[in-house]
Amino acid sequence: TGVMKIIAADPDDGGIAGIASEPLGDSLMVDMINIFREDRSFVTYSLLGLKAEIENGCTILSCSWGSSKADEYTAAMYEGFFRNLSKDIPRLLFVCSAGNEGDAVDGKSRKPNGIPSGKELPNMITVGNIFNDGTVCPSSNKNSQDFEVTLAAPGDQAVWYYRTGMAHGGGTSMATPHVTGAAALMRFVNPSLSAKEIKEILKTEGSEYVDGAYIQVDEVGPALAIDRAVSEAIRRPSKAKIEDTPVDIKLPKVVNEKVPGHPEGYLDYLDVDVTNSVYTDSRPEIRYCQDGNILLVLNRIYLEGTDLDKVKKVTYYLHESFPEPVRASTESANDFEIWITSWGSFLLRAEIETTTGQTF
Repeated sequence: TGVMKIIAADPDDGGIAGIASEPLGDSLMVDMINIFREDRSFVTYSLLGLKAEIENGCTILSCSWGSSKADEYTAAMYEGFFRNLSKDIPRLLFVCSAGNEGDAVDGKSRKPNGIPSGKELPNMITVGNIFNDGTVCPSSNKNSQDFEVTLAAPGDQAVWYYRTGMAHGGGTSMATPHVTGAAALMRFVNPSLSAKEIKEILKTEGSEYVDGAYIQVDEVGPALAIDRAVSEAIRRPSKAKIEDTPVDIKLPKVVNEKVPGHPEGYLDYLDVDVTNSVYTDSRPEIRYCQDGNILLVLNRIYLEGTDLDKVKKVTYYLHESFPEPVRASTESANDFEIWITSWGSFLLRAEIETTTGQTF
């Protein structure tokens, strides 16, 4: 992926050099897990992914994923998870993307790096997106009372290699691995640094100016300054003891857990799928109608699965060319169906609100 290439690309393969690959060489160990799976929820697989990475020996975790539409219980659960890890394993550092809504984010609706308590997480660095001239990218999320953007790095103008040539862009997801690579360099030159110390150094040594232009530090933090941060890591006294990573990581109890305000229990997994069928009177499976040179198809879009009784409302996001690109249904008797007439193919996205007040 582009994220991995920014951290660890090997120039001997004919592409770019990763931030940490050349200085660290064989000392750099990387591991990558896909948390976007279809058989379990995003929350479940993100937590299982983090657990697996930690138990595989990773001490710096790069997280170019997240959502700004989480419910407050989920946001608080993630915060508690990271806060406990900070106490139990002080070396563990999480570097997360700020998100790309262009907002001062409400930390009560941001996962995994919201801080609903309003208290800083010492093991969490959140990365915003700036252009190469130091200007804040309009799409980058920004600081708020309960959401911290720690540092800024190139996102939209990040350079990475894609298949047959150079690629650019990627928002805060591509800004994040720049900081992850910097943290890896710091840990290499001073293995005893805790996550809190690495974060402190990166913030303190970050630059408020890029090529003489002032950065909106109050919005996205100072700009990443790798050379200064690594130099400071070298100057810091090295402590003798390095904490070991425990074998077993305690995950939050999120399945069927009773949560205030959710009388039917907190849901971590929702067994429903969005599907579609194409209909006519004579052949229930298909219906075509000619409109000039375009062949239109009548589609029924609906939910199926064993957890339909837990669904309250479904909002479908169609292609922007539709007269009504956003359609909603609360009709559980009809499997939350909507009907559309379309041609060609497009990506359909659905947002599902449950009876417990959660959103999937």
